[in-house]
Amino acid sequence: MSGAPTPAELQQVAEIVKMGQNYANREQVTYATTFLEQHSADPRFNSCLAVVASSPQGAPEPVRHQAALSLKNNIIRSFEKAVSPSLPIFQEQLLGALADPNDGIRSAIASCVSEIAKTGAWPTLISLLWPKLTSTQDKGLRSGIMVCVRDICENCGDQLETGGPNNQVQHLIPGLLELITTSADPREVQLGVGSLFYLLDHQSIEKPSPIDEKIQQMLAPVLRALGRCLSLASGPHGKEIAKDTLKCYRLLLYYYGQLKQSGELSKIQQVVFSCTGESDPEIKLAACEFWFDMMENDEAVSDLCTSGMLPELAVLLLKNMVYSEMEVELINHEEESENVKPRGKGKKRGDDDDEGDVEQWTVRTCAAATLDFLANKQGPNLISPPGRTQGWFLLEILQPMLGSPDWKVQESALLSLGAIAKGCFDYVSPHLAQLVPAMFQALATSSVHFLVRGITCWTLSRYVTWIAPQKEYFEKYLNLLLQCMGEPKRKVQECSVSSFAVLLEWEYKKGGFLSTNPEYISSILQHVNQCLQPGRYTTRNTLILLDAIGYLGASFGSELATPEGARLLLDPLLKNMLQSLPEHDTVVLPHLMYCISYFIRGMDAQFAQYVEPVYQRCFQIIGKFFESQFRYKSKEIAEPLDLGQNHILAVELIKTLMTCLHGTEMNNLIANTKYPGTNFTFVDFVMFSFTMKDLELEQDFVMTSVNCIGENIAYYPQLFQQRVYEAIPSIVEFCSEDTALCNDCAWFCGEIAMTLEKAPQEQSAQIIGVMAQKLVPILIESKWEENLLQNVAIAVGKFGLIQGQLMASQLGQFLKPLLQHLTLVVEVEDSPEKAQAFLGVVAMLRANFNVLENMDNIKSLAKGMSSFVRLDMKQELVVAFCTIVQALKEALKENWSTVVQNVAFPPVVIAHLK
Repeated sequence: MSGAPTPAELQQVAEIVKMGQNYANREQVTYATTFLEQHSADPRFNSCLAVVASSPQGAPEPVRHQAALSLKNNIIRSFEKAVSPSLPIFQEQLLGALADPNDGIRSAIASCVSEIAKTGAWPTLISLLWPKLTSTQDKGLRSGIMVCVRDICENCGDQLETGGPNNQVQHLIPGLLELITTSADPREVQLGVGSLFYLLDHQSIEKPSPIDEKIQQMLAPVLRALGRCLSLASGPHGKEIAKDTLKCYRLLLYYYGQLKQSGELSKIQQVVFSCTGESDPEIKLAACEFWFDMMENDEAVSDLCTSGMLPELAVLLLKNMVYSEMEVELINHEEESENVKPRGKGKKRGDDDDEGDVEQWTVRTCAAATLDFLANKQGPNLISPPGRTQGWFLLEILQPMLGSPDWKVQESALLSLGAIAKGCFDYVSPHLAQLVPAMFQALATSSVHFLVRGITCWTLSRYVTWIAPQKEYFEKYLNLLLQCMGEPKRKVQECSVSSFAVLLEWEYKKGGFLSTNPEYISSILQHVNQCLQPGRYTTRNTLILLDAIGYLGASFGSELATPEGARLLLDPLLKNMLQSLPEHDTVVLPHLMYCISYFIRGMDAQFAQYVEPVYQRCFQIIGKFFESQFRYKSKEIAEPLDLGQNHILAVELIKTLMTCLHGTEMNNLIANTKYPGTNFTFVDFVMFSFTMKDLELEQDFVMTSVNCIGENIAYYPQLFQQRVYEAIPSIVEFCSEDTALCNDCAWFCGEIAMTLEKAPQEQSAQIIGVMAQKLVPILIESKWEENLLQNVAIAVGKFGLIQGQLMASQLGQFLKPLLQHLTLVVEVEDSPEKAQAFLGVVAMLRANFNVLENMDNIKSLAKGMSSFVRLDMKQELVVAFCTIVQALKEALKENWSTVVQNVAFPPVVIAHLK
């Protein structure tokens, strides 16, 4: 059907939406939900949703609001099918509804408009909206338009930055500044400054954009507009206006030099300094983030010192590091909760979602991080600022706070002492002989507030390089940490086990007293065993404990291979926890598998008694994953089982077992263990990465499978070689895009080549021919990432080592890029890959010596030879190089002297020739 929806259609859609809101009738809700889902990509149905949502005289307001939200979701999920065919209807209906008197509906409609704009299908939207805004005094319409503008600035910055004759930024930024400066409506000002913030957030350091250029041209009007915003901070919407204004000031640090030159910088700093002392935590956080970002600019930090502002800022940061009453209440509530899962991070500029569990980003943590940066960049000037007494920060600021009767002040002083540890270590270390015993005493005193004792653990961990090498301090510190790990207060547990992990990491890297005094291990095992008891630790603290145990396994694996180690640690981890956690546990199970991998490496052959239970559990997880994938493909289930990364980590863990413990027992375990109800072995599952592309397995799983086979194909030839050889055409298909998977597959092809050394000539030539046909063009094009090209070059060199005659036929086409990228390969200790590749080059040159008639090729060869560190220690390579150079000398005869004058062969090669 074409044209506008009919009244009957609109009534039907409105009724369906209304049924979905009738939560008293489950059948109606189920029917409505199913109907909405089935028609989510139907453009006619979505046109009806748009009309229902935007017609004030039609359905009731709750129905209209829900219709707008359903439409928004459909636009996000399937714009091309759901909206694009009837786009003019949507544009007309939605723009007209921006004046709706209902705030919720108006906001939902604005979100629909913004979602369409994000698709790029409405490039003229800003040029349509802004004239509407300037030509109306309708408060609702103006608000709806500004919500759209703000959302577009947030989500469509790339489209706004396109430049050219239709550059919307040229008109939008002046319009926003005028609105912020003149509007009498605080809500409009808030939306305007929010829009400005999102535009500023699209700044690009690499290449100035139209937004950057326009802001730079209009910096003075921008500052005037922001100054006006602060004057509204005490009125309606004042808090939001103040926050967004401070965020804008933070992003204007991008123009630091211009602000400094104009004299505006000091005014901004004074304003932000004042806001840093505000009582509202959200305003304080926005202000603290200004200083945090400023720390990234070395010139700005230096200017803080010369201006005399650094001492005042340091004191202000310290004040903001004191726990608020609300924070203390939240922590007390957590202490009483049955279990605490890992905290999600607070939002901080520059954060990534996958960086793991860290403490919430608050005023306190932001101030501490800022002080940490300040100490790293201006340590001497922080401890003893110009014009202040020697050791001012330690003696006049921190020392009185450490002795304060207020535990919250004490705690903030300890936090700051830890924050400055890295940058001011040399200035604090003379005082540690007094500070460390005092902190030990605090840990040993149960009456000291648990948050003070917790932060004391952390602060001590920041000075572990001073504590750990001194046996008296080390023993006391270790015993106190172990005692604190067993305490009931979760914050003390968290900080002490985290500090314990730091101590073990130091021992792992430096080899301290634990390495030479195994008697400490018994005490550690007993305390750790208590911490592992069910219900003793929260989820979050268990994760930290597993990290610490991992370092224990890596450092002292052999010392743990005792009956006591088995009873107290290994059995609880490997026979109890690993077996009891469900496959879909995406919190504890991944940490546990990482932890076990440290034990495998640390214990090596002594881990043999635990191989079977670990292997069987990992194999079960991988099998569950594939069983779910098969059932999903055959439409037996609606969604495949969500295992997070567990199936990938299980393959990684089996790879570690195979690499560290390769032998007959491991080979038999893999060959004979089959997934229940099938004949599938582990080899089948990893090979599915190549042979069953219709499963559309995620790239990380395929890469892990590639690495698993590549690292173990030489150790387990009976398991892998024939299966891999048969799958070569599928494997090389992954070498089609410049991706991490292509990189791994190129490396894998080189590993496969090395297994063909003793294979029949015909088979070897066929397999290497297929791989070379895919990889050599990549080498010749040389347009991909250097790391990928180096892996391709190594693989091609290995092809030559095994099939020199075959590869030599086209050597003239790829010798130069091959040598260029092999020369750049950095040698890795104990890795023969670069040497193997160059031996392959020599083999190809022997079969096609004529390519060295080209002087550029001779220079490239000599440069490649000279790229080896201590070439004289690589006898086989020296002999091979000398053979080629000797043959070149004989072929050139009287012209050899010219080559020697223009080409720098390695001295060791020249010496052998003489």
